[in-house]
Amino acid sequence: MPPTIQQIIEHQIEQCTPHEQRLLHAASVEGMEFSAEAVAAALGDKAERIAARCQKLVERRHFLQPAGYRRISGGRQIYLFGFTHAMYQSTCYQLVPDELRARLHKRLAEYIESFDGAGILKPAAWLAMHFDRGMEQVQALKYYLEAAGKANSRYAGPEAEAMARRGLELIRLLPRNSDLMAQEMSLFIAFGTAMMSRRGIGSEEVSRAFNQARDLFDHLDQPLRSSQKNLLFSALNGLWHFHWVRAEYAEARNLAENLMRLAKDLADPSMLQQAH
Repeated sequence: MPPTIQQIIEHQIEQCTPHEQRLLHAASVEGMEFSAEAVAAALGDKAERIAARCQKLVERRHFLQPAGYRRISGGRQIYLFGFTHAMYQSTCYQLVPDELRARLHKRLAEYIESFDGAGILKPAAWLAMHFDRGMEQVQALKYYLEAAGKANSRYAGPEAEAMARRGLELIRLLPRNSDLMAQEMSLFIAFGTAMMSRRGIGSEEVSRAFNQARDLFDHLDQPLRSSQKNLLFSALNGLWHFHWVRAEYAEARNLAENLMRLAKDLADPSMLQQAH
């Protein structure tokens, strides 16, 4: 953004009342588009009061504009607002102090997570981002893993890679325990699956990801190993694909036999089909 334009926008923000500035800061944390309810939850205010202030800002034609509505459960409508330009949203976001920004991200994530109305929930990637920037790494991990899985199911390799990679970065910041290793194993499986579409089934990134997942399984405590054999199956299945396409048939055969034993042990028809 050109510095002169940013200075103009900052001057316009300074002309707003303290309440309006707080509103714009919280709205910028939500994104280019937001609801009065979400901003109210972030600020601990009433939605009606936030909506009225948003409407006044719309009338000035600088910062905000109407963005339609969403119909949620019970037939109720939630009206949406949006920034008139990304430069306004970006400038407002940059002006939020770091500690306050993290707190707003956390409150927004908790609001979105608890809201059960159809049509207002954000994707898992959105929740992961809010919890991540809200310094809630454990909750962020849960949604990065969910987002990576959903992206892989849509064959959205780049998105799945980004979600899994960020999840793995967060895990390195947390104390190690068996539950966390199971999540790390799932993230490596998601990452390996993404690499199959991004780099090719026979790429070294695929082998490394699924091997790391397999190695992590050996470090799980015994009760968790018994309940997470499906993760081991996914890791071995990924490695089977890697060795098969590279014509490494002896290793592929060995992996297939391990897959068959696992599938029979779990009595899972889908796994048995894959193992056969």
